[in-house]
Amino acid sequence: MSGLFEELHRKLESDTGKRGISAWDLAQLPAGQRRVIRLILREVQMAYPELCRATAALPAEQRLEQGELDEVLTRLQEKAWLIRLGQEELTTYRVNLRRKSGSRLASSIWERLGRQIDARKPATRQQE
Repeated sequence: MSGLFEELHRKLESDTGKRGISAWDLAQLPAGQRRVIRLILREVQMAYPELCRATAALPAEQRLEQGELDEVLTRLQEKAWLIRLGQEELTTYRVNLRRKSGSRLASSIWERLGRQIDARKPATRQQE
């Protein structure tokens, strides 16, 4: 059984290593793709039957037919913006969010302040 978990872990690591979706990418998506991503983000992850029910519950002008939903899911997976886990009726989807790069702003501010404080310290006299 542990082999199954190790295989799943390797799959997750390889999928999440790909470039994920950013807020900018999400804003630029066509309406149907953006709607599916937002539905999944609200639940963190969604099983395929839940996703079908959620899209069927949308207002008529926003609703996706099952064929359209399948096409949207395929396109999002191809871009590595959606991660598919499981098979057939046990398929679950989750959004692959892009990791933000760490900011160096805070450390550079503290370094500059430290240098300015050091420069303003009065010279200490050496005791003999």
